[in-house]
Amino acid sequence: MMPDLSLAVSHFEETMQFQIVSKTVNDGDIAETSKVKPDLWFEGTLEPMPERALLVKPEGQRNFKWWMLWTDLKLQNDTVIKDENSIIYRVMKTSDWNQAGYYSYQLIEGPGL
Repeated sequence: MMPDLSLAVSHFEETMQFQIVSKTVNDGDIAETSKVKPDLWFEGTLEPMPERALLVKPEGQRNFKWWMLWTDLKLQNDTVIKDENSIIYRVMKTSDWNQAGYYSYQLIEGPGL
């Protein structure tokens, strides 16, 4: 059994607000639009991905802005989210550390996701 790290992680958290970008199929094309309500308010930590972790990414993906999100919020891979500054992120990898009280996500940032 893993120790519950949620208390330790909570000392680094801040309140964040995201909107989930929904996907719809229109004539065979996928369109993504932001849901106006409800906004997702949660506690988490968003930090740039360490350079060492970027070295293992495929060469073309190293040019993206990669982020790590640590939170107790459950998201799925390929979920697109938009923050309060209209910055768009896509969940590229999910790590389930729920036994320890949190999840970690690898996100890429960019308008053309």
